[in-house]
Amino acid sequence: MVVPANEGSFSIIYKQIGVPIGAGEFDAYLARPDAAGPWPVVVVLPSIRGLGSAEKALARHLAKHGRAVLVVDLYRGEAPGPDATLDEAAAAYAQVTDDRVLADLAEVAEYLAAPSTAWADGLPPILLGFDTGGRFALLAGLVRREVRAAVAVSAPLGGTEGRLDVLEHLASLAIPALGLYGAEDEFVDVAEVDQAQESSPSSRFVVYEGVGHDFMNPSSDDYHPGAEGDALARIRGFVESVAPIPV
Repeated sequence: MVVPANEGSFSIIYKQIGVPIGAGEFDAYLARPDAAGPWPVVVVLPSIRGLGSAEKALARHLAKHGRAVLVVDLYRGEAPGPDATLDEAAAAYAQVTDDRVLADLAEVAEYLAAPSTAWADGLPPILLGFDTGGRFALLAGLVRREVRAAVAVSAPLGGTEGRLDVLEHLASLAIPALGLYGAEDEFVDVAEVDQAQESSPSSRFVVYEGVGHDFMNPSSDDYHPGAEGDALARIRGFVESVAPIPV
């Protein structure tokens, strides 16, 4: 992610932390304003290749706009990484079941609501996901209560073997949602994005013409600074509308 001119006014801190999961913990990246808070929380769910520099950059950007941002490792340390082939990434993703992710996100919500997590406002977080992480954000919004709103960037919507068809159930989505897509996405059919908008008219699905799947990642051939800039502005506005900073 290239830092835009509107970078925000909050000084921030950022670091790796451990989030309790059952008897253990998994790695996460936290960026938040350098003040006591409490702050509204955005939980970022990385793409199919796992937690990378683009997700961390977004976390720091939103933190400078007054949010606490937690990027979680849904692979529990077994992410395929940025250099993995598509087949390797798909094989790793196949091991991360919907049920496991929903259980992990419930534990994350419990951690954020605990009095000891003093920097968090104690309310359900916004889930913001890229690619398969965006699908998990929408899925959690459909089946769990611990979600304030969802943002899905280039998220697959249809069903695959062993996984819920998110598109079929979007009409029952009861939380605010924002979807951001490229019209030239090789993995997501733009017709499904149009169908998602029809199924969930209270949500907002945006399609950028001439833009591919990974348009917010500067390391990708799909990177599109114009679409990324607009997407960041929309994300900031959406987050502000559903989780304003306490006065």
